[in-house]
Amino acid sequence: MPSFLTLFRRDEIVQWANTEAVFGPGRQGTGYELAPVPDGLFKLVKLASYRALGIDKSVGHDCYVMRYKTGSCIPKHKDTAFFGSRHLRVNAIVQDAGRGGQLLIEDTPYEIRERDAYVFRPDLLDHEVTTITEGERLVWTMGTMLPV
Repeated sequence: MPSFLTLFRRDEIVQWANTEAVFGPGRQGTGYELAPVPDGLFKLVKLASYRALGIDKSVGHDCYVMRYKTGSCIPKHKDTAFFGSRHLRVNAIVQDAGRGGQLLIEDTPYEIRERDAYVFRPDLLDHEVTTITEGERLVWTMGTMLPV
């Protein structure tokens, strides 16, 4: 989805990530970090994310900004979905890394530009992000579990 984030919204998220966000370690233990997005922030980006996922805000979901510093990555994996559900996720590139950070889904590289987004099924598709070798990458991510 090209231009999922406006320049203004992208800059707001970068500012928040650099000043107020509280990051914790990602679950793979490979250096990337997660900051939960509080309910009152970035309402228009959340609305666009709900639309991309085909849900409204009453449907259970998570929302984070992911930070990948130099040396971090996400190894190839599939996410789990609860029995009888499917996992949908929208990711938007807030800030591209200087080098590295290539998204691969089913071993196919995808060129996702800064401010663009993509929706996918992380429970069905192997996905990974290659090692960041220079700079810092920020990703907006919202996911939900829906009945099959």
